[in-house]
Amino acid sequence: MTTRRYADIVSGDDLRHGSGAWERATNAHQRKLTRAFDRWGIGLRKAIEALVARGATDSEIMMMVDLALPELEATMARICRGGVTGAANLSLKSGGPLLPSVTSEIIRKQLESDTLVKGSLIPGIRSKLGDLASRGGMRDSKALRTGVMGIRSMPASYAGGYWAMIFEVQRHLGKDKEQTRQHEGLSPEPILWVLEPGADHCMDAGGTYGCTTLAGEYESWDHLPTVPAGQTTCRGNCRCHLKVFRNGEWTRGVY
Repeated sequence: MTTRRYADIVSGDDLRHGSGAWERATNAHQRKLTRAFDRWGIGLRKAIEALVARGATDSEIMMMVDLALPELEATMARICRGGVTGAANLSLKSGGPLLPSVTSEIIRKQLESDTLVKGSLIPGIRSKLGDLASRGGMRDSKALRTGVMGIRSMPASYAGGYWAMIFEVQRHLGKDKEQTRQHEGLSPEPILWVLEPGADHCMDAGGTYGCTTLAGEYESWDHLPTVPAGQTTCRGNCRCHLKVFRNGEWTRGVY
């Protein structure tokens, strides 16, 4: 299998290999993000080309970009919020109850996604477009198209939030099951962080965990510091997953 660095994966690729329902749903969520950005990007390019044809200055072009960004922010926020709910519902289909902690997690993750979109994604896109303008890339149609297309990897990476939410719900279900087992006098079921064999995995950086550090077996869900695509450097692009040891074998999913 060819190894691909998580940072080099092209936007729009299916980052979750495999035929499982979780991978297919995460891929679909990513495609929704990139399609929405593509539609916005086409409109942006047309508007910029019209301004250039009229002799607009770079400052005027960036003013128009700033006027267009709130629409993208609203769209990305809506898709990411829907992804949180969709991922939670998909994870619950494994048979788990809708726990109060899961409901709280959905709300928390939606607020977190709003913050990331507004405070990181949109400013990052604005910075990339500003760099493009400073290099004169706004005034050449080919360079403009290449520049805007090159930004697609940014919204695409937010599909990691979908992957994270699946396993956040699994963790809440797992903790609930552990409490039941404790009342029954049973030991917790071990958890295994599995590295995706086709990726060049991330390392600890900037206060976030690297998947290579997290790989391995844990005594229980309480001992697991985060979940795949949670507080990890790769934001889920390493494609790691978790398994539970039950009935003598490792199985993905709490139920």
